[in-house]
Parts: sequence; C-alpha cells; structure tokens
Amino acid sequence: MYTSNLFKKWIIDHQNDDYQINVESEQTIKLTTSYGEATIHFTDVTEGTIVEFNIISYKNQEVQFYLHFELNDENHAHQLYDEMIETLIGLKDKKQPVFYYLVPQVLQHQCLQITL
Repeated sequence: MYTSNLFKKWIIDHQNDDYQINVESEQTIKLTTSYGEATIHFTDVTEGTIVEFNIISYKNQEVQFYLHFELNDENHAHQLYDEMIETLIGLKDKKQPVFYYLVPQVLQHQCLQITL
C-alpha cells in the first residue's frame, strides 16, 4: 500500500525551478509560484489517506484546480500530481478574462438622464 509518507517524500524530491515547496505541517504542503499557489492536504481516515489538491490563482483569487482522492496506487497519485503541477505552471501564461458589457446607445442616454 502506498503511504502518505512515501508520497510526501516523492513530492519534496520533485521540486524544480518552477515552484517552491514549503512543508507547512504534517498534513499540508504548499507549492508557491509568483502567479499562484497549490495546497496539498493529507487527511488520515480509518482505512487510508485522502489527498486534496487545490490551486488558487493570485490574479483573481479563484480556485483553478481542485481534486481529492484516496491514496491507494502510487502511479495514479503521481499522475494526478503531475496534472496539478501542469495546471499550476499553466497559470503563468493564463490571461485573466476580460468582460465587456454592451449597452445599446439609447439605454445609455436614458441611464444618464435618470442618474442626473
């Protein structure tokens, strides 16, 4: 059975220049970049461990990635971690959405008349 200690060690051993790893506590590891932060949280349950991945973008403070799974299979855990890392690093090139509100010209004049 793949344990949380083995997975934590694997995560720490896979640090690279794209993010910094900070072990916050026995249950929490944070991966930090200049454009977002990933939190990996471990929760021990009766028959194993639940792992939770969460990424917050610094641009808009919104959740960009969320996943939780039961830690059973080493390869599956590594695959899910790689997907999370890909999303975290991808925030660097992600543009913040721009919203345009189109108001018909007639309504603009009516609104101006109302607000004056």
